[in-house]
Formats: sequence, C-alpha cells, structure tokens
Amino acid sequence: LEPATFMFAAIAIGLGVDFSIHLIDRTVFYVKERGWTLEATMARLFPTTGRALFFNFSALFFGFLCLFISELPTLQRFGAFISIGALASFVGGLILLPGILRVFRPAFAMGKRSEADDKALGKAPLAIALALGGALAFGVVAQTADAETPGFDLAERISLRDEGQTSRRNLTMILIDKSGKERRRETLIYRRVVGEDRSSVIYFTAPRNVKGTGFLTFDYGDVTREDDQWMYLPALRKTRRVPASDRGDYFLGTDLTYEDVKKDMKFALADFTFEIVGSELVDGKQTTLLLCTPKNATIEKQLGYSKVLARIDEDRAMPVFVEFWDVAGNPLKVIRVPMIENIDGIWTVLRLEVDNLKTGHGTVFEYSDVAYEPVDDAVFTKTAIERGL
Repeated sequence: LEPATFMFAAIAIGLGVDFSIHLIDRTVFYVKERGWTLEATMARLFPTTGRALFFNFSALFFGFLCLFISELPTLQRFGAFISIGALASFVGGLILLPGILRVFRPAFAMGKRSEADDKALGKAPLAIALALGGALAFGVVAQTADAETPGFDLAERISLRDEGQTSRRNLTMILIDKSGKERRRETLIYRRVVGEDRSSVIYFTAPRNVKGTGFLTFDYGDVTREDDQWMYLPALRKTRRVPASDRGDYFLGTDLTYEDVKKDMKFALADFTFEIVGSELVDGKQTTLLLCTPKNATIEKQLGYSKVLARIDEDRAMPVFVEFWDVAGNPLKVIRVPMIENIDGIWTVLRLEVDNLKTGHGTVFEYSDVAYEPVDDAVFTKTAIERGL
C-alpha cells in the first residue's frame, strides 16, 4: 500500500459500489414492499437488473483494462487495479450479497426478523453466507429456466392477448342478492394500451347514488413500478388512492375485486406460479386447466385467494370458467364467460357472470357498444374522473 494505491482503491470502491446499491435497492422494493421471497426476487433481478449490471461491469472492466497496454507503470497499475476492483465488486454483488441478505436478513431490506432468524444469525459465519450466496445464484438460474414452463407460457399468452390500442364500451353491472333481487349500475369504460402499460377508466352514469363515481387504473408492464389505482367518490368530493394492499377488496359491492377489474380476465405473472394440470370440456369445447398459485403468503393475503383454477380456451387465449379458493382453502367464487365475440379482429368479452359461493350473491357484467376507436389521453387523468363525463 502506498499513496498511489490508496487513491486507486478509493476510485475502485466508488465505481464498484454501484453494483450492490442497485441490487439492494431492487431487493428492498420486491421483498419489503411487495412481499416476494428472496429467491423469487433474485430470479427476477438476475435477468433484468443483473443484465444491466453486467453491461456496466463490462464497460468498466474493458475500458480501464486498456490502460494496461500503456508504457507507464503507474497507468498499468491503475488500469489493472480498477479492472480487478470492478470484477470483485460485480462478482461480490451478485454472489456474496444475496447470501449475506439470506443469512443476516437486515431489517432495512428484508423486514423485521423473527426469533428463528435471530437464533440462526448467531450461528451463521460469513463463510455460510458465501456458500448460500453461491447456491442461491445457481438456484436462480434453475428457477428462471423452470419459470419458462408450459403453464407460464400459457399465462403469458393470456397476458399478451390483443386488446386494441384504445377502446370504449358500455357496461351494465347487475348485482343479484341471494333472494334474487337485482340492482343495476350503468357505466362507460375507456381503455388504452401503450407498449406494455395499460390504463383504464370507469365512469358511473346511473343510478343516482353512484353517478359521478370514477375509477382510474394504471397497470404498468414494468414490475418494478407499483400499479396506480384511483377512486373518485362524488359524495365526499374526494379522490383516494387504492393501495396495493387493498387490491383484494371487492369493487363497489360487486363480487369482483379491484385486482379482478383491473386485470380484466388476465393474470399477473409476478403474483402466481402457473401449472397446467389437465383439460376439461366447457360448453362442448375442450379447454386447458391452468392452476395459479400465489408465490407467497403476502400476495395470497393481498389477493384473498389461495389458488385459482382457470379453464382456458387456447384458441382465443381467454379464460372461460374460473374457480377461486379463499386463503383458508375453501371454495370462494366462480366466474363464467358465456359470451365472447370477435370485434374488429379482437376477441371481446360481452358477458361475465360471477357467483359468490359464500354469500350467495351474484354479479353480471354485460358489455355493449364496444368500439376500438381513438380515445383522448386527457380521459386517463385524476382531473378527468373528478370532473366526470
């Protein structure tokens, strides 16, 4: 160690710390805020954030390595020092850091530790963290490959089903209590798709007690961004944000949750594991049975489902009959889609029926006047739902 190498070390640390910063930042988002397991988080980060870090490392490593061909020994030493430092920081960030998080479970990244975690921490030397980090990294590769199963592929096809760039439609909500009494609500729905991002807004037009209510959603394709949902309640003259923890709540007295309404007969790929478990005839047509299981207890609690079994019409990439179980494992509700039509080359749901098996309540959605036409961007704003149609 001498003054020159001290200076080189400071530069190397300043450049190399970025790898760990980015990995920890994404880990905090997925594990602490979204409730994912560390394994699921790493499976998501390695092919996305990890890929970006690899390009960052390559630029640093090969850029400074060019100095090694200099005729000046000081520059040679500088280039070698920074290149080796970048390599060590990159490998340490992706191999050692996950093991450290797994073993020591720092509260700022992993949430509050349990008593079992505290006991395990007292017996876990850094060598175990390194071993677990390596095992976790290799396990991530296997888990990522395993994610690309037929079940996942089918769920992804459903998620990518064409909805048109923009559309409008009328929706009649029919709420049916267990005695058979009906209540009707009239709404107007606008949708917009930009890349992988989807926006939708629902305006209630009748009856009078809900007229003027607006529901605005932004469903982002980038899973690192939390989806936004806003509800305007005219009686309170207030717009409130619907947090992710409320997405399993029922939507304005219907038997569909906020998440059901937002996803519109699609599945959140980040929330479930998917498995094809057979086939079944539905209304005389062969369908594929897709079992969807929440990835962890936090997601299960937020959604209110312990599992979902969907019958998929693969020709149209559309669920036609879906069963739901609550977090205790009891049958909760079923959704049927008896009417699907091809409108302007897009398979479109025209009728959706929901039966709540616990309460005996039912909901029917009837769509009409569907048009895949341009919609003004100003419609998809909080100001728009507050002003109303």
